[in-house]
Amino acid sequence: MRLADAYFRDIPGTVQKLDYDVRTDGQPVYLGRASTDAAEGDSTWVISFFEFAGSFVSTITTKRGSWTGRVALFA
Repeated sequence: MRLADAYFRDIPGTVQKLDYDVRTDGQPVYLGRASTDAAEGDSTWVISFFEFAGSFVSTITTKRGSWTGRVALFA
């Protein structure tokens, strides 16, 4: 599956972060990718927000922003 500027596989020179928010079933709510030298506050992160219908992903929205501001980015 291709995201804007990113892929769901490992890309050399990048870091991936997952945030599960309040979910307890092991499904991430936020997925972020950036180069390994990017700080969490840099606005160069490609962040995906997963919306769920029950336990299945129904919508994935992707934006560019900072990992520390991910919640506000999708508010």
